Amino acid sequence: MFAAFLPVLPALAQTELAYPSEPIHLIIPSEEAGSIEIVARSLHLKFGEAFGQTLLADRKLDAETDSGSAFVAKAKPDGYTLLLGSTPNAVNASLHKKMPYDLFKDFAPVILVGTTGYVLVVNPSSHVHSVGELIALAKSKPDKLTYASDGVGSFSQMCAELFKSLTGTKIVHVPYKGPGPAMIDVVAGRVTMYFGSLPRVLPFIRNSQLRALAVTSSKRPDLAPDLQTLVEAGVPGYDLVGWYGVLAPAGTPKEIVSTLNSEIDRVINLPDFKAKPLLVSQGIDVVGGSPEAFGEFLRNTVDGYRKIVKHAGMIPVPSPPAHSSGVAKRARASP
Repeated sequence: MFAAFLPVLPALAQTELAYPSEPIHLIIPSEEAGSIEIVARSLHLKFGEAFGQTLLADRKLDAETDSGSAFVAKAKPDGYTLLLGSTPNAVNASLHKKMPYDLFKDFAPVILVGTTGYVLVVNPSSHVHSVGELIALAKSKPDKLTYASDGVGSFSQMCAELFKSLTGTKIVHVPYKGPGPAMIDVVAGRVTMYFGSLPRVLPFIRNSQLRALAVTSSKRPDLAPDLQTLVEAGVPGYDLVGWYGVLAPAGTPKEIVSTLNSEIDRVINLPDFKAKPLLVSQGIDVVGGSPEAFGEFLRNTVDGYRKIVKHAGMIPVPSPPAHSSGVAKRARASP
């Protein structure tokens, strides 16, 4: 767990709203530092200005279970315990037959904060310079090319399997235990291709250790505007993004959800929020919008993942029951 990023900011002028009257806990269901922590930090810096209360970000400490999400699912629905959800929540909902929470029944969508595309890269030694050349090579050598992933059921695997499905190619999956080991073998040329997060692969692209072919999102990233989308590169229908969003426990009053949504939507669309160097460095495009729009995004995303899982024959991995150890003890759970 880590404490608030900054001291309590002075409260704004007296408001008629009773909510929020105390600090709000934002649970981060991930041990890894990276984009999700940067999103949390960015939200924290603006939260006090918007609500006159501190946002306390608490990270889950158990790598084996999704106990952070399960904790929020069972928390008191009063708006003081929220989840900073992200791509793994949707992947888990599509891959696991049993989870300690239901993404749709146990949560109330608040707002989609932002999305980010992954980048299809190859080692320069492959002499592949375009997506079209990669597809042609894969079709001429079925089951001879390989793709690295961050692990079975990872978002990088989802990206690659969707690519295979839409292009009719047969490429062998080589799973790794995280993006670090996967990147090592892609850079070394031991695997043909990899879908990696923009901030992770961009330094290797810039120093010519990797060649970028396209991005998975439907629009070019602001961080790399010269990088074409997979649709532009000749793969119609390809659109897959990672995401970050705020969810509340199911049963949270609509008035509280509306208050959170309207204020967060306002601050994340401020020019100085979008221009934050750390946020920009992660290739995150701010989205915002209504709770209903976020809910629809989640349903469409999970449905899409389920189709990928079925087409690829991915075997659902048993999910162990989550527990509350390591989750922020200060956050309030319902009796």
